[in-house]
Amino acid sequence: MTRMIFKTPSANWEDCFPIGNGFLGAMVQGNPNHEILFMNEDSLYSGWEVNRLNNNSGKHIEEVRTALKEQRVNDAHQLAERYLFANSPHPRHYEPLGQVHIESLVSTDYTDYQRILDVTKGKVDMKYNRKGSYETRTCFISYPRNEMFYTIEGRNINIECYLLRRSPVSGQSESYIDELGVEDEAILLSGYNGNKTNGIDFTMGLNIHSCDGKVEYCDSRIIITDATKVTIGIVGRTSIRSNNPKEWCIEALKKNRNEDVISLLAEHISDFSELFNRSSLQLKGASEDLYLPEAINQAKNGEVILSLCQAYFNFGKYLLISSSRKGSLPANLQGIWSKEFTPPWGSRYTININIQMNYWFCEKLGLGDLHLPLFEFQKEALKNGRRVAKVMYNAEGTVLHHNTDIFGDAAPSDFYMPATIWPMGGIWLALHIFEHYKYSKNDEFLEEYFEVIQENWKFIQSYLFEFNGVLNTGPSVSPENTYIASNGERGQLCISPTMDIQIVREFLNNLLELPERYISQDSKKAAKYMLEKLPKTKINGKKMIMEWQDDYEESEPGHRHISHLFGLFPGNEITKDKTPELYVAALNTLESRLKNGGGHTGWSCAWIINFWAHLNRPKEAFENIKKLFACSTLNNLLDNHPPFQIDGNFGATNGFIELIVQDFGDKVYLLPALPQELDSGELNGFVCKSGIILNIEWKDSNISSLVAISKRNATVEFLLSGQQIIKHFEQNTQIKII
Repeated sequence: MTRMIFKTPSANWEDCFPIGNGFLGAMVQGNPNHEILFMNEDSLYSGWEVNRLNNNSGKHIEEVRTALKEQRVNDAHQLAERYLFANSPHPRHYEPLGQVHIESLVSTDYTDYQRILDVTKGKVDMKYNRKGSYETRTCFISYPRNEMFYTIEGRNINIECYLLRRSPVSGQSESYIDELGVEDEAILLSGYNGNKTNGIDFTMGLNIHSCDGKVEYCDSRIIITDATKVTIGIVGRTSIRSNNPKEWCIEALKKNRNEDVISLLAEHISDFSELFNRSSLQLKGASEDLYLPEAINQAKNGEVILSLCQAYFNFGKYLLISSSRKGSLPANLQGIWSKEFTPPWGSRYTININIQMNYWFCEKLGLGDLHLPLFEFQKEALKNGRRVAKVMYNAEGTVLHHNTDIFGDAAPSDFYMPATIWPMGGIWLALHIFEHYKYSKNDEFLEEYFEVIQENWKFIQSYLFEFNGVLNTGPSVSPENTYIASNGERGQLCISPTMDIQIVREFLNNLLELPERYISQDSKKAAKYMLEKLPKTKINGKKMIMEWQDDYEESEPGHRHISHLFGLFPGNEITKDKTPELYVAALNTLESRLKNGGGHTGWSCAWIINFWAHLNRPKEAFENIKKLFACSTLNNLLDNHPPFQIDGNFGATNGFIELIVQDFGDKVYLLPALPQELDSGELNGFVCKSGIILNIEWKDSNISSLVAISKRNATVEFLLSGQQIIKHFEQNTQIKII
């Protein structure tokens, strides 16, 4: 069990506790006198999909390539801005559903307050003493019921409930609704985002699920008096999923009203805990209770307690279970929790690392079913991706650029040259499909999503072009960096940035590993040819990985993106055993980037923890964990870019795993980068690509117990402290290796 505990209500959104079920999310403030729940529904966007594609792109793509080949960078930029940028810079953006207010009719003082998030059960509890007697509050969002339940128990409960949908920005008084009132014993708030032809209808509904006091309905409010127990139900829906969201909310509230809240809570805990308990991390000396913000304040003073490390890991699992479930949309830049009507970066899907980072750990911790929304999204994006590939690049297959929305908007996003023209987003996302198949070996799954792989393969074949004796990508960028050419020109557009080639190489190697029934001999031959013709990852005179094909000077040597180390992680190109020169060059690259101020954002710091783990540097890895806690973590443990961005939580959760165990399929490295501070503990339920589940215990930085449970036949080489242990497994067996 891990419980995160505040001794005060939240004073702001950033201190609230997040709860969710993938579809519906809430930030819980916990104020007994005036509770505010900041609600989100994962499909509520600013409008219906828009066609932003610049139809002139395909006629001019070769002009841009020619300018880059001739190193006319400014000309290439000017052409790209005119002909490759979309006709409008932004896809649709994520919006909040609204706010639920639960206000005491008479504000009174209270003492002995605690606000508790139980991450193992997916619920928030509050308890406090008011006028000599204790009141308790419990809230959770049920996945089986797709409804939030909020229960108050006490001696004399007198509250007023109402709904708003207003801007949280100070000084703004706008409300974004079309209808608000009571109907069928529920408060219903409704609106419409879109234009005259297409849009998104949405509704939030609140009812009194159960109450032993008096209930009064007042136009758009519900008043409760003289109660000792009351449970409030909250739902949300959009026309993305239902033709009539308002009617859906009314019926859902009525249906769930027939169930006792104790049974609903038990059902919710059973559902949530089954996912959470598939794996566990226990650090020796870590407490189950973490008091906030005290633990963060300690980290800011240089002291990182084991309880914070363990809670952070468990919180990462909790957040993914709460924001990505079967049938929901993928977790976005803020998971599912966003308060603003114009959120940072649209709170969409930034896919030049951020959304991929959200899912790095899920397969390893037995949570592959939480990965499914990302696969469904890719399938839904094929339609737009095919159109953009054809019109923009004169290519077959499908493409996605660096940012997209729930509709799979595939046109370049933003008018920002360092990021906009980067057509590798879909190919990188497709690597997650390969990864899930490696873990599951589920042929039905691969058949379901093979079209995504196939369409990205078609794009690679028709998009790459030969120049200087090698196959190239371009025009493209090294995400979001700028180079300085030898003539002093600053540029972003280029041919074959290192990350592009590493991503394509990773895709082709994965393609060749598929069973023969999925890949024809012609495709195998073509993939092998392309692998031979791709540029190699280069090392410059400073013994560092080159970010571009030319050894340009970096305009920002401490840039937050370290894209040219994709091959180190999450890719598998650079390892100490296979590519020792690149391994040393990667180390030099990372040291240089950090020396110049890199890793200053939350997600970048999280990525760097994973880099250090794969460079077998435990001390440096833990220094970045400390930095993440001290500089990039909010009081409620959410990642702070700044502002809040959830990828850092997920990336750092994976980082803890990589310190303990690294899985390369046929080889598994144990304690490859274990910091001294984490010298004793256990990780149970680690899933290997080979189909082996490991329970690992270590004491004084040495493995003390290693138990393997096999789901299928496999041969695995375990490496630890200079030892090599090769084990053959038969399906459905358990072996104690150490």
